[in-house]
Amino acid sequence: MCRHYQIESDEFTSLKSVSGYSDIILKQKDIKVLNKAPIIMAIDRKPYLREMGFGFTLYDKPVYNARIETVSERPLFADLFKKQRCLIPITAFFEDDEYHVEHRFKAKEKLFYLLGLYSHNEFVILTKKPNEEVAYYHYRMPFAINQDEASFYLDETKTLLDIGTLKSPDIKADDSSTQLSLF
Repeated sequence: MCRHYQIESDEFTSLKSVSGYSDIILKQKDIKVLNKAPIIMAIDRKPYLREMGFGFTLYDKPVYNARIETVSERPLFADLFKKQRCLIPITAFFEDDEYHVEHRFKAKEKLFYLLGLYSHNEFVILTKKPNEEVAYYHYRMPFAINQDEASFYLDETKTLLDIGTLKSPDIKADDSSTQLSLF
């Protein structure tokens, strides 16, 4: 499951026009579970950047992903999906293969978003079935969207069915992390 992603500072600066940008200091490009990271939430129907911790801490264990297919059924996530959606700006994410080797995935667009939910000062990433490229390495992937779909997801009137119509960017394994075959 997605527990590691990146945001390049050069791409993060493209969010200068979003309220709250000046309050964020991007301390690291590699974000892992329990790290602080920027998210975009809606306040009065306008995007707002805020820093939160990656993963909910429940019974001393981090919960960092939620399945989009069951998000409205799970007590922990159902109300958050209705009222506390967020976007996680990223430039790449990582998934482990069956041998626990981490592989990096990028989109054609340099900056794209992962769908998320937040509570208090923490957030989780929504996951879905993988595209063909990611499926080679892992059985799930984060639900990613392009920048032009961002306001659609943050609109609380949109249902799970509506969100299912969002188009994901074309995500591919980064050349530096593809598996090599000797045969």
